[in-house]
Amino acid sequence: MVLLNPLEYSIDRITLYSSTKLNIAEQFLNITIPTSKVSSFKLNNQDFSNRFTAFPSKPEFSYAQILLHQIGGSSFSLSADTGFNAIAYGFGNYESYAYSAGTSLASNINVSALKSGTNQAVKIACVSDTYDFKLALPYRTTKLVWKLEASDTEIVQNNPEPIIINSGNKVLYEYRLSSQKNFSSSGVKKIIITSTTPPGANICSTTDEEVIEFDFEVIDLPVPEFTFPAATCLGTPANFTYVEKNIGEPVNSWIWDFGDGSTSTLQNPSHIYARPGNYKVKLVLKSIIGCLSNVLEKTVFIAAPQVSKIGVASPLCVNTNISFRDESTSQDGNIIAWEWDFGDNTTISTLQNPSHLFAVAGTYNVKLTTTTSFNCKNTITRSFVINNPAEITFDDPGSCVNDFVGFKAKVLTGSVTSWFWNFGDGSNDVSQNTKAEPVHKYNAAGQYTVTLTAISTEGCNAVFSRVIKISGANPQPIFEVMDATGLCSNKEVFFKNKSTIPFGNITKIEWFFQYNGVSSVPDLVDVNPQFEEIYSFKYPKNHLATNYRVVLRAYSGSVCFQQSLPTNVTVNGSPSLSFLAPAELCLNNFRVLLNGKDINSIAGTGKYVGKGVVDGVYFDPVVAGVGNHEIVYSFLTPRGCADTVKQTIRVLDVPEVDAGEDLNILLAGEKQIQAKIIKGENLTYKWSPSIGLSDDKILNPIASPKETTKYILTVSSPQGCYVADEVLVAVYQDPNIPNAFSPNGDGYNDTWVIKYLESFVSASIKIFNRYGQVVFEAQQYNTPWNGRFNGVDVPVGVYYYIIEPNNGRNRYTGSITLIR
Repeated sequence: MVLLNPLEYSIDRITLYSSTKLNIAEQFLNITIPTSKVSSFKLNNQDFSNRFTAFPSKPEFSYAQILLHQIGGSSFSLSADTGFNAIAYGFGNYESYAYSAGTSLASNINVSALKSGTNQAVKIACVSDTYDFKLALPYRTTKLVWKLEASDTEIVQNNPEPIIINSGNKVLYEYRLSSQKNFSSSGVKKIIITSTTPPGANICSTTDEEVIEFDFEVIDLPVPEFTFPAATCLGTPANFTYVEKNIGEPVNSWIWDFGDGSTSTLQNPSHIYARPGNYKVKLVLKSIIGCLSNVLEKTVFIAAPQVSKIGVASPLCVNTNISFRDESTSQDGNIIAWEWDFGDNTTISTLQNPSHLFAVAGTYNVKLTTTTSFNCKNTITRSFVINNPAEITFDDPGSCVNDFVGFKAKVLTGSVTSWFWNFGDGSNDVSQNTKAEPVHKYNAAGQYTVTLTAISTEGCNAVFSRVIKISGANPQPIFEVMDATGLCSNKEVFFKNKSTIPFGNITKIEWFFQYNGVSSVPDLVDVNPQFEEIYSFKYPKNHLATNYRVVLRAYSGSVCFQQSLPTNVTVNGSPSLSFLAPAELCLNNFRVLLNGKDINSIAGTGKYVGKGVVDGVYFDPVVAGVGNHEIVYSFLTPRGCADTVKQTIRVLDVPEVDAGEDLNILLAGEKQIQAKIIKGENLTYKWSPSIGLSDDKILNPIASPKETTKYILTVSSPQGCYVADEVLVAVYQDPNIPNAFSPNGDGYNDTWVIKYLESFVSASIKIFNRYGQVVFEAQQYNTPWNGRFNGVDVPVGVYYYIIEPNNGRNRYTGSITLIR
């Protein structure tokens, strides 16, 4: 059994023991506290306010059940800003326990300590703080003697004036002592108060005095301590770590002053300073009972970061070792480490002043990270454009020994500010070797290595060398007319260059294909001729043979050349063909004569080639088939000159039609012609003759001729291709009516068939027995009578019929014998 405390006798702090021995498996703690003070409750200095729930019937109080075995340990410190009740209990398989965590034995006499200058009552005091005291008595005293500490002088209050307090049905007298008592050491202090009691005070005393003892605990102040780095770089957090000294009550508040106007209440704060220098950092602690520590002050040094700068030596050219320099400066400490990243995915350098070669031109972000002796790191990135040298070249001028050789520098990419030429012959012509287009005279034919050096606007060197040949002055112009006897005016004539030179190169040739003895303008010029290179020339087309003279001029330089003697060339006449394609043909058209010819009536042989060509000169659409067909007409002269011309002939598909089966009708009868289209779309129709037809322009007209007639159906496509088919409509004067039939199921004469009677589309028929009863009737005789009436075979005998044509013709009557 656990005795529960009244709320008036609750405690505001206690340390309890909850045993885990004797196989105690579960430990619990039940707390009851005013709802307004839930937020102040701490267990082992940790916030547990979220564990509380208000009592539904008394919401001004809240409760919590806390599982201690989930927290761990056996000693637990409880505290709050007001009194609370607590019960500790544990369960095991064999043993359990429960007890009240503590009780404040309040009575009608109550002594409290007050923090000086406030009305705040405290249960525990802090070393070095000053306190006043108050005493509540159930009677009015005339004298109080206070002994606050054993070594203190007694403080006497004669006739003290109380504050009268009405508490329910009781009256209390509250007395105050403004002592500003300061306790210099920790421990439990016994305060003794002697009160002079009035008569009838109803106290247990043999004298007129009552001695009141009040145990008052004084706690040591917490001792602040913290650590921090010897130096912190500006811009990075300075980390301060609180060091627990375990003096006094647990600390629940840290008051930091970083010396720059900034503060923090974190246990282990970080702070970023805005300026470098020394800062006095102060720490004050506050324990869970409100004891403030002395101020601990330490100096932290914030180092100024280095000012980073990258230097570089020009020019910045690809495939060149470029010198980089660290030009950084440091106010605090020395720079002791470097890390260079050149932005081209190559090796990182840790040198202070490295050199680096870039393999590819482009823009690179070079990054330098420096570290000082105070571990300040700083990174700077600077972009550099690494340039390609200008791309330069020059051509072999193709000169001879008599020439003043002209060179011309060419800039393919980039821009150039200066040039230098080495002509390869040992000369040093300062008037020419720095020009972009110098002129130089060589003294002898031969090969020379000429070198051109250029400096770009970015300072990058470019070098280009070429071996040139200075030719002799005596080229030999020689050529060959290819297929000289079979030249035709409608074909190109080909010439082969066979020019030579004893030394050097032929640098240019000029062709005069229609040389008249005074021609100065060549028909063709080649400035890079090759031996046995083929050249072509197209002479004007002519049906007659024509003679021409050809001259070749060969150069070995600007002023060195030789010219060949004229060579006669005969170009034979060529045909000029005409070939007109016929209009579009239908697949069923007759073949047509093709009309290709030479317009000049030149002698020769013509030939047609292509699908659909028959007998050499005809085009047959049936042979060719539907579609477009290319027909080639070729013509060959006796001299072997040929020409061809092409035409496309289009063959159109034709419809396919079936006029239907031949029809049989009776005079004044009618039937629909069952014509059908096998192939074709959007067709038009025409029947001939039109007499006896309901419509001669539809596919399936009604035929009712008065005599046997053959009808022809012509079907035309939208392109005009047509096809025809015919159908015969036979006309009979009267129906052939049988006078007997035998519906016995033997497959012969089982029905009474009247040929062509169905052509009387409005006819009606009735059959009677001998009693005048109708046994069969029909409005149109499409289904012959089978000798049954209402599904039952009629008797053998003679029956009578009446056939009404209903088309103006007379009725047919008679008898029919039914046998089985």
